[in-house]
Amino acid sequence: QKSERFTSTLRIATAKRIGFANNEGADIKEKVEFRIVLKSDVAGSLEAIKKSLKEIENEEISIKIISEGVGPISESDITLARATGAEVYGFRIKQLAAAKKIAETEGVMVKTFDIIYKLIDDAKATLSVKLPPEIIEEELGKMTVSAIFRDDRKGFVFGGRILSGKFNLNSEVKVLQNDNEKYRAKIITLRHEKEEVKECQAGSECGAGLPAYAKVAVGDTVIAFKTIVKERTVD
Repeated sequence: QKSERFTSTLRIATAKRIGFANNEGADIKEKVEFRIVLKSDVAGSLEAIKKSLKEIENEEISIKIISEGVGPISESDITLARATGAEVYGFRIKQLAAAKKIAETEGVMVKTFDIIYKLIDDAKATLSVKLPPEIIEEELGKMTVSAIFRDDRKGFVFGGRILSGKFNLNSEVKVLQNDNEKYRAKIITLRHEKEEVKECQAGSECGAGLPAYAKVAVGDTVIAFKTIVKERTVD
């Protein structure tokens, strides 16, 4: 039986945030920590910088001042940074020659600034790199399973009508039963009216092949999606 044909305007599906890489879920248990050895020209500048750094912190981010002081960056500052995995931030000061040599040898990052907001911007940029990316699943199509055509060690084939969006060959799909996800895979074959195709759109009936013994049943909902990895920044 031929599928019912009608014109369907594809709409951009909503994107679903599913968590962060290596840390699924909305709640992040471990904070991203940035350790700093902080040196400044005067105590007033030191306090202003500490206050600005504190304002960056949130439920995900922690800035830990390992050591602070007034005066040039010394050998002991570099040694401490090396031992604690910290970076050295200096404000309107110089780095002693001996300290510079040790920093280069030990691979300790030393940064100096003349303007406070530039120091803060650098801290934000460093933290942005440390933040795990956000993982978003963008829905591309939805189908209801109406028949199972094959279920053996050579493969699994089901048929259904596409309710919205579209399905492509090699699309990632997830299978839901009563709104509960039970299976994920990639479409390995796609047919429409017995013809192999690369794409099926809303309103059409199609058959889709999955790996052998796929966990799919009549009445299940199959969602085609793509995964988006979104880098995040500290504002």
